Amino acid sequence: MGTRPATTLRLSALTSKQRLAAILACIAATAAAVPLLKSAKAHAAPAQADVPGPAMIRKDGKIVIPADSPLRSRVAVAAVSNLAAPHTISLPGVVEADPARTVNILPPLSGRLIELKVRLGDVVKQGQLLAGLGSPDLDQAWSDVEKARDAEDLARKALERAQRAR
Repeated sequence: MGTRPATTLRLSALTSKQRLAAILACIAATAAAVPLLKSAKAHAAPAQADVPGPAMIRKDGKIVIPADSPLRSRVAVAAVSNLAAPHTISLPGVVEADPARTVNILPPLSGRLIELKVRLGDVVKQGQLLAGLGSPDLDQAWSDVEKARDAEDLARKALERAQRAR
């Protein structure tokens, strides 16, 4: 008996009822451990079928929503129809001119705009008259030109008389 292992000696010392009870205990422990091992395996690595596909795919200039996409359940396709919705919305804002499409007009005189020859959106050509300007400065300038011409004429006549008198 000295050559047998210790576990063999103990099992052989058990009665048949004790052996049957030990075997049934092992079977019960194994049966209880199987569900625990399966749930641990499910939590450790999810199966590939549980992973959803991409939400959408761009293909040839179109957006396609695959059948396994989580977005598919939230997208609804319906025919186009008219609704009784208001077509105007009032919002606060500021209207400003586009500086890239604006030209400053700087006349040489100050004055008041009398006549506008073109409207917003009209096509204009180079040299086209855009507006009429009423300027007191311009009126004064024309008056000064007339006075200067009259003074020049008077000076020429005086020169001619002086040359004849000699």
